[in-house]
Amino acid sequence: MSTVFSIYYLFFPRRALEKNNMMLKTITPVHMRRSWEKMLHPVIRLMTWINAPKLGIRREIQVQLEKGKGYHSDATVILTIFFKGTEEEFARADSFILDIPGGG
Repeated sequence: MSTVFSIYYLFFPRRALEKNNMMLKTITPVHMRRSWEKMLHPVIRLMTWINAPKLGIRREIQVQLEKGKGYHSDATVILTIFFKGTEEEFARADSFILDIPGGG
């Protein structure tokens, strides 16, 4: 059925735009959940895997963070390093981007 609507909206793009604008005005938790789950769909994952650039280096390392006095334990953090390039380019790299997911 979605193929039929896709073809229909190719010939009537204004109606597709109106439909999209109407949906944007009335976003619901169901819409949000479905948009979050898009990457679980096997066809979308395949298309992303085909079109995504390949990373040359992907490593996980563990770092022990020492806390100061007054804290009861030290923390072990797992860092994931992504680098698009060769080992030689990675060895010459002198800067990085720190991304801390989550937060607020």
